[in-house]
Amino acid sequence: MPDSRDFLKKFLSESSLKDAVDNIRAMERINAEFSSPLAGVASQPARIDIEALRPPRIPTPQEANSYQSSEAIVESMAATVAHWRKELDATADESSEKYQPTVIAFLPNGQIVQVRQMTAESFHCVRIEGTLGIDGTVCVFLAHQASIQLLCTTVEITEEKPKRTIGFVTNEKQQDL
Repeated sequence: MPDSRDFLKKFLSESSLKDAVDNIRAMERINAEFSSPLAGVASQPARIDIEALRPPRIPTPQEANSYQSSEAIVESMAATVAHWRKELDATADESSEKYQPTVIAFLPNGQIVQVRQMTAESFHCVRIEGTLGIDGTVCVFLAHQASIQLLCTTVEITEEKPKRTIGFVTNEKQQDL
């Protein structure tokens, strides 16, 4: 009976060598196919747009959350008052009563403040300057923007209540409307 080790050596050596040679030839053939220039492709390298490869500019946290800032609420209220004032002035004629916009702030403690000026103090803080609704005492109130409610309405212009402006202050500008 033949020795199993001899058979294994003979089988592995002949079979392994033949398989290895076949595998090398197949790999050479594949490399030759894929390394040759393809038909229809220009021989010059493709032009790359460097600008297209640059990553997009990442906004700062303040820019990304600007819609939540106190500046956004102050600017929005300023735009509303400016629009209302323009519309009221355009519709007023000599014989009719004249009206002006006014902003009333409802504070968390229940107080009502007729706003004289709104200022964006910090990212979330709004300073409201005005008069308390009941007795007309001058006040300044600092509040988180989420804790106040604002009402924009109109009041009649009379001798007792002359035309007045409302100030809106942000980092970029001050508007008296």
